[in-house]
Amino acid sequence: MKRRETKLLAPHRALGLVCSDGRSCYQPYTDRRSKGELSCVVDNMVCTYILQPLRLKYISNPLSKMIDLMARDHYRIFAVTGSSIHVMSRIGEVGPIVDLKAL
Repeated sequence: MKRRETKLLAPHRALGLVCSDGRSCYQPYTDRRSKGELSCVVDNMVCTYILQPLRLKYISNPLSKMIDLMARDHYRIFAVTGSSIHVMSRIGEVGPIVDLKAL
């Protein structure tokens, strides 16, 4: 993946690298003070930030390959690397891996 500069979190320059080529996913909260969570792909890891106040919530364990695609719902993050789907809970644990070649 090719890294690119983004102005998404420009007021918070101390965060460093924010995103790789993969798109970011936003999960809004309707029942909390925080405005939601933003999950970003950084090479072979997923970083999740809590918005307002902006702070890092967690960083996933590094995966074996670069992340090609990411999606999320309220409880899980799904990361696609090559022909595998990695499932992560909101606290960063990696769940079962689905091998798409076997299907």
